[in-house]
Amino acid sequence: MNPNNSLVKIELKVPLCCQDCEETVRVQLGELEGVKDVNVDLSIQKVIVIGYNHVKLEPSTVLNSVKKVKNRAQLWIPSRIN
Repeated sequence: MNPNNSLVKIELKVPLCCQDCEETVRVQLGELEGVKDVNVDLSIQKVIVIGYNHVKLEPSTVLNSVKKVKNRAQLWIPSRIN
């Protein structure tokens, strides 16, 4: 695989109450350079951003962008299974 085509996945926890909030977040994140896709799971308040690694799409950049429209957004922290 060409390293320029490799993808990065960034997961966020974003408080979303409705379809309008979801669309606002999709539009905001879709404008970032290197974003290929934005997936939203409204039921668990999770946003997954898929982007191109060659533009160095960083979690902090994605988080700062979504915080412009949803200031309580944070990086998704996976649950630990014991």
